[in-house]
Amino acid sequence: MALRLGTAWGGFMGGKVVGAAHVTIGDRDWRCLKVATVAQHFRSPTGAPTVYAEWYISESGRTVLFRRYNGPDYRPPDSPTSYESLASGTEVMHEGTPFRHAYDCLPDISL
Repeated sequence: MALRLGTAWGGFMGGKVVGAAHVTIGDRDWRCLKVATVAQHFRSPTGAPTVYAEWYISESGRTVLFRRYNGPDYRPPDSPTSYESLASGTEVMHEGTPFRHAYDCLPDISL
C-alpha cells in the first residue's frame, strides 16, 4: 500500500493518513506519517467509536510509536481505563468526539 496524506482504507483496521510528524524517542528520531483510526463502535449504544488510535510510521515503513485513546462508553465509568478514569490525561477530538490518552506502545525498533 502506498501511503500518502489523505489515503484512507476501510475494514476492521481501517485508517487514514492525517499528517506528518517528527518523532523523537531517546536519542533517535524519525520523519513519520501519522495514521489515525477509530474502532470498537459496538461498545457504544449509539454505534459511535469508543477508541481512537494513532500510528507513527517511519520512512522505512515501520511503526515507531502507537498511541491509544479511549472515548465515552469504552468501559463503565468506575472501570480502569474508562474515559472517566483518564480525566487527568491528554484529550483529543475526532469528528466531534473526545478521546483521552490511555497508553503508548513503543515497538522494539524504537528502542
